[in-house]
Amino acid sequence: MAITAQHPASTAPSTFEAAEQVNSLLKDSGYPQSIEISPAAFAGRNDTWVMTLADHTKVFVKRFVSGASAADAFERSLMHESTITQVQGSHQTTPRVLASDNNLKAIAFEYCAGTSVAHLLVDEMLPQNFASMAAKVVAELHNLPSDHLPETKPVFGIVQMLRHGIPKNRYVDLTLAELDLWSQLQQDEELICAAEDLLSDEKQNLTAAIHGDLRLDQFYLNDEQLMLLDWEDFGRGDAARDVGMMAGEWLYRSILDTVTSRGDGQRPPEKFNEQSATTLIAARMNEATVHIGNFWKTYKNNREASDPNLGLRATARLGWHLVERTIARAGMVSKLSGIERAALSIGRRALITPDAYQAALGLGENTNESIDNSTSSRGITV
Repeated sequence: MAITAQHPASTAPSTFEAAEQVNSLLKDSGYPQSIEISPAAFAGRNDTWVMTLADHTKVFVKRFVSGASAADAFERSLMHESTITQVQGSHQTTPRVLASDNNLKAIAFEYCAGTSVAHLLVDEMLPQNFASMAAKVVAELHNLPSDHLPETKPVFGIVQMLRHGIPKNRYVDLTLAELDLWSQLQQDEELICAAEDLLSDEKQNLTAAIHGDLRLDQFYLNDEQLMLLDWEDFGRGDAARDVGMMAGEWLYRSILDTVTSRGDGQRPPEKFNEQSATTLIAARMNEATVHIGNFWKTYKNNREASDPNLGLRATARLGWHLVERTIARAGMVSKLSGIERAALSIGRRALITPDAYQAALGLGENTNESIDNSTSSRGITV
């Protein structure tokens, strides 16, 4: 079996040895011998590689190696496979599991051709109907039976650090931007209380089968077929987690695009003042909320269960997503830009007062409202 490229996560000796074992597993399952191992298109927290079989078909392999959570991620991925197989009997929107090995904590999937939706968005090649396509996929997921599923893992460790402090081993590695941001956030009692309320609401609404880590880069598009990948966090949870993360990702990217000419946006000025920044951010947000509104409308039309407060919880989740993205960004830079702080401010307000922003952000009953660029009328500050 040949190695085609150097890749730390895909061609290390231990990974090559694991690939040989997966090769044997595939053979025992009736698949042809593999003739080549190649690096995956991206390097994540787990070992991933692509195997080309003797009949020239490709297989994507993931070996879960992320510490104590590896077993849980492995089991949740297989649980998703068994759930959709029993209920739907087909794999129209996700790659099929071909083989798995509990000892290796490895799963071989059908290879998913196509392009990440996140890349399509950056390259301005996202189909106009993506929002409705994604909404149908997510609604179909949320319609799956969930009583037998384990609860999704809470992802609010940041809230604990806001309330109780940052562990010493993490504190010593903080960037200057993180030190400044954490100092600000830990003094924001309104934000901390709202995040704790969101966590409490999530625990009380564990009623749907959810993805748990829904981002644009989890969607792949190939020949007009939309696929959703990566089921490590699959389980019974709050549907607002998926909807809010999806909407939040759209909004976050639109706000950061304020300083670009991507899409139909105006060429940004050489220098921003408060008025020009606010006007451009509002325009970009309006573009995003059209997509969010289309997603929300299609999602509701395809969702079977009734959940009257889902839009409100999803709006708060959207706000928290912007806060989380800003915290993550601070770990990569020495100083946050003004646009990144604007995203934090908007997220904060959506988290604290979701009822005031639900309709304007595309998650209300009427999806035709727009974002007013007046900071006084919406409370959006830059």
